Amino acid sequence: MLRQPSSDYRGFRTAGIRLREEMLPQLARLSAGRTQPMLLTLHAFDKAHAVMLVEEGLLPPAAGAAILRGLRQMEKEGVVEVRTRVGGGLHSGEQYMIRTLGEEIGGRLH
Repeated sequence: MLRQPSSDYRGFRTAGIRLREEMLPQLARLSAGRTQPMLLTLHAFDKAHAVMLVEEGLLPPAAGAAILRGLRQMEKEGVVEVRTRVGGGLHSGEQYMIRTLGEEIGGRLH
């Protein structure tokens, strides 16, 4: 499987990963209108999802703790600002985690 460097991660929809060419600009604009309440809700979901993955034994506790620390760091930087900057739409939390923690840990969020 092709992989992007974690520090440059742009999501699984990047050409060469799952797609043969870049996504149409018209589709990329769909996520540009994410509202603050929606981004904050996605953030709360990502935190709850990480906890559930550990509780169900699907994610090692150390990886779950690292993800939760990363999400807390995102809160310090500003959830809306970070999620808007990294892009990735509904998966902006995972995109940030992969850039921050690498694909082996950050990619386990979803």
